[in-house]
This record gives sequence, structure tokens and C-alpha cells, in this order.
Amino acid sequence: MQEESAQDTEQTREEKYGIVAKIAKVMDDYYVDPLLSLIPGGIGDAVSQALTLPAIYVAAFRVRSLSLTLAMIYHTLCDFLIGLVPILGDVYDFFNKSHKKNHKLLSGFIRGDEATIRSVRSGAWKSVVLIILLTVLIYFALRMIGATWQIIYEFIGKTFQ
Repeated sequence: MQEESAQDTEQTREEKYGIVAKIAKVMDDYYVDPLLSLIPGGIGDAVSQALTLPAIYVAAFRVRSLSLTLAMIYHTLCDFLIGLVPILGDVYDFFNKSHKKNHKLLSGFIRGDEATIRSVRSGAWKSVVLIILLTVLIYFALRMIGATWQIIYEFIGKTFQ
């Protein structure tokens, strides 16, 4: 009886955060993530990464694990930064399943999978350093994209005057 209620609790928790599983399935199994990445200017990549916010919210405020939250943010920032690289980022999005990775980590924590928990916790400080580095790189990448769009805009404006 007790084993049945423990399984029930685990299933209830998984169902409660089902939106994360649904997003991961749509974005990675149906290749919506790579399709979004085809929208130029980093807009599609930003939309795709915004859809990781429910998973990060669950990790931070429901599971209450700083190491899990950092790991998920790290996956998200990596995917976003690589996605900003023209052509290479689009190809990478077909093979990298960041939404699935985050869902797998979240599910591992919810189920109490020791291997997942140990792996995430052991890389927590590395994640902090890499998140800072990735944030700086993304900042400069977005500045470059903005400058490129400004040059294009000015060129088009001068061409049609």
C-alpha cells in the first residue's frame, strides 16, 4: 500500500509539471526549436529559449534546487549562444535537444534519481562560471547583431533616397 502511494505521489508530481514535458516534446520531437531558429536576428532563438522559463521556474521555485536551476540556465544559454551563429546555429538546433535535456534533469530530480542529482550538484560551480561567461558572450553577440541590423537599415535608407 505504501509503495503504491509513493508511486502515486511521484506520478502526481510528474503530471503537475507536465507543461515542461509538453514543451520539450513539441520543441525537440517536432523540431519547432530548429524551425524557430530560422527567424533572423536571434528573434526565433529568443522565443525558443523563452519557452524554457517554465522548466527553470519549476526547478527554482517548486523543486527548489539551485544546482538544478543553474544547470538548466546553462543549457539554455549555450543553446541560445550557438543558435545565434548563422547556419551553424540552425544546424546545431536540429541535433541539440536542450528542452529535452532540461526536462530529463527536472524529471530526475523529481524522481529522486541519485545519478542525476549527483551529476548536477557536482557541476554547479562550473555552471556559475560558465553562465557568467555565456552571458557576457551573448551580450556582445547581441550588440553585434544590433550593429549589423543598423548598418543594413542605413544602407537600405541611403539606397532608396
